[in-house]
Amino acid sequence: MKIGIIGSNGFIGSNLNLYLSNTKKFKVFCFSSFNKCKADWINKISNEIKKYKPDVIFSCWEHDTHQDHKNLANILLAATRKNNISINMYETMMPGGLNTYAFNPQYFINISKYIDVKIEALKAYKSVFEKKENNSKYFESIVGRAKFRGEVI
Repeated sequence: MKIGIIGSNGFIGSNLNLYLSNTKKFKVFCFSSFNKCKADWINKISNEIKKYKPDVIFSCWEHDTHQDHKNLANILLAATRKNNISINMYETMMPGGLNTYAFNPQYFINISKYIDVKIEALKAYKSVFEKKENNSKYFESIVGRAKFRGEVI
C-alpha cells in the first residue's frame, strides 16, 4: 500500500517528516503559500498524486482553524475528486481553539507505543511552541486527548 501525507510548510522541518521521508511506504508532500491561485494549487497537487499514485492520503481536516490547513484540505478535496484514493483527515494538532465544527473521528490507530515519539516530533514545531511560556500544558493536553481517543476504541 502506498501512502501519501500532504501537509503545509510547518511539516517540512518536523522530525515526523524526516522519519517518514526515509521510509519506503510513505511519500510526504509539503506545500506552502496557499494565498496564490487555488486552481494552480489544485493542478500542482493533482499532478503529484497522479505521479505517485497513493492508495491512501492523510492530510489536514477541512475545518481546521488554521487558514493554511483549511485551504490545503479544500484544495486536496478538489484535486482528488475524480479518483478512488482514500482520504483521511486528521484532528487538529492543538487541542482547543474556537471552532463551530466538532471533529468526528472514524478511524483510529493505536499510538500508545509511539506517544513519546509523537511529542518529540511535535516539539519540532518551534514556531508554535517556543513562543508559549508554559508549553508543557499543550503537550499534556495532546497526550490527554490521545488517551481520550484511545478509550473510544
